[in-house]
Amino acid sequence: MFDIFAKLYREMLIRKRRVAAVSIDRFIEIQENLPAALKMRIMLCEFQGEPVAGAAVPCFGNTALNLLGAAGEKGLKLRASYFLQWRLLQWLKEQSCRWYDLDLIDQRNYPGITQFKLGFAGGLGCTPEYLGPFESCGRPTSRLSVTLGSHLNIAYKSLKRRF
Repeated sequence: MFDIFAKLYREMLIRKRRVAAVSIDRFIEIQENLPAALKMRIMLCEFQGEPVAGAAVPCFGNTALNLLGAAGEKGLKLRASYFLQWRLLQWLKEQSCRWYDLDLIDQRNYPGITQFKLGFAGGLGCTPEYLGPFESCGRPTSRLSVTLGSHLNIAYKSLKRRF
C-alpha cells in the first residue's frame, strides 16, 4: 500500500511543483525497517477502482500524527482528501485514539494545506505556538553560528539535489 501511496505523493509534488523536505523514498525505507507496532498506517481512497488520495499516519499511544497526505489530480477534483480524512478519523476513533495531530500550519508557504487543516479541524482545533528551531539562543555568537550552520545545510542539500 505504501508503494501506491508513494506514487500519489510523487504525482502531487509534480502538480504542486514542490520538492519534498524528506524524500518519499526515505519514508519507504523507514516503513520497511520499523517493527509492525510502529509502522505508519496507510489509508487509500479509490474512485472507480483507481487510488486518488492517500494518507500515511503513525500512531503513538492515543495520538495519531497526520504525517503524509497526497491527492492525485482526480482526487483533487473529487475532494477525496476530505472523505479520506473523515474515514481515517472514524478508524482512529475505533482504535481508541483520542488525538489527531494535523501537524504544522504554515499559512505563508502552504496556504492550501493550511486552509484544508483549519477547515477540517473546525472550531474544535487549536493551533499551538511552537518555538522555531534554535530561537532561544542566549548569545549573539551562538545565534550567528546556528544561522550560518542552517544556511550551509540548506546550500548543501540544494547542491546535493542538483548532482
